[in-house]
Amino acid sequence: MLSFISRAALVVVAFAVALASPADSGVPSPPNRVLVLVDRSIHQKIRRPLQRYFRHVMQRHRVEFDVLNEEWYARTPVEIRRALKEACAADPNVAGAIMVGDIPYATYQHGDDTINPAPFYYEDFEATWINQDNDVHFERVETDTTTNPTEIWTAWWVPPTNDRAKQPAMLRAYLDKLDRYYRGELQGRGGGVFMASQMNNPGFTKQWAEACAELFDGTGEPVTVWSRFPFDDGTLKPAYDEDFRWSELEQVLAGRRLKYLHVFAHGLPTGFYWENKALGFRAGMDVERFEWFTMRGTGANFMTTSGCRNGNFRGTTDDGPDYTQSIAAYLVFSPDTITTAFYASASSQSTALFAKYFKEINEGARGDSGGYLADGYFRMRNADHVWGETHYFFRGVDDKVLIGDPFFTLEDVED
Repeated sequence: MLSFISRAALVVVAFAVALASPADSGVPSPPNRVLVLVDRSIHQKIRRPLQRYFRHVMQRHRVEFDVLNEEWYARTPVEIRRALKEACAADPNVAGAIMVGDIPYATYQHGDDTINPAPFYYEDFEATWINQDNDVHFERVETDTTTNPTEIWTAWWVPPTNDRAKQPAMLRAYLDKLDRYYRGELQGRGGGVFMASQMNNPGFTKQWAEACAELFDGTGEPVTVWSRFPFDDGTLKPAYDEDFRWSELEQVLAGRRLKYLHVFAHGLPTGFYWENKALGFRAGMDVERFEWFTMRGTGANFMTTSGCRNGNFRGTTDDGPDYTQSIAAYLVFSPDTITTAFYASASSQSTALFAKYFKEINEGARGDSGGYLADGYFRMRNADHVWGETHYFFRGVDDKVLIGDPFFTLEDVED
């Protein structure tokens, strides 16, 4: 039987209960217990900054943290899924799980050459996953889309290095960045920016621009739309440039600290696909095209993309994961960016269709009704308008991924 609460977690849970005990309103509270899976080999190396992060979050949200300090690296995805399922069966208050380090995960294979991590495997405990050729990758998922919702959300903290000995230092640096963010030192200003490349049509671009603008609806903060297409609906008047290129992204973002950035462009597993170039990484994270973005402390606190596979933190090779190829993880874990959370697809996706399903993500990121980013992600997974569709995204294999802080909201943070 899995021991769910470590000694450190007991202290954290007790603090949470003392901190947040609202009067009984007669309305059931939403699930508020968050499991934190961290391998025993690295727990002591990150324990103090991790508890500091818990304190920041608990000052803003009614959550409790249970650190599951086990030998996760030695377990299979099947065993980890079983442990999560047991935890949820034992306590219906489990809302989600933070996967710290490269906790083993399921992988899904599309065709011959597309392999992606599958967070859905740890979020829906009743779906049946099928491995047709008995290799290490699943090829098919079976689930009842009307009666079988996902049980929990997951957030992934996989540092962009293949060397496990280096991961604790990168995790500590990320937790230090979260500390600075929650103390108000890295807060983005000036609303958000939406950018669309020339490889998407005006109708799709307009749908996504509207979805991004809704994120700041009622806040009075601007959303700058940068698009190749000169549409104008009276409220969204995008900048227009016939020669819209990668350099334009540099021009828009250089020297700016935004709350939010969305990039609408095609994607490859190694990076954004911009002007027919895959702007990815070379070995050793030598990303010259991103130096201006990271070294100046610019960018955005929260970033999303609607390009294929930008959330694929494992890389593309069938020889095993290559975490150095993850743009999302690089931006989140770099101590020189202000990025704390990243939401994207791990696999190929229907970019155009998904704009209308961005509503719940917006609500979570805005903190509507006391929620947070992962809460919106969870509600998106289980929304009626999602389950009613037949596109492969809604079977869970077009996997969406939360990388970084699941408790992000757009509100200003200052202690």
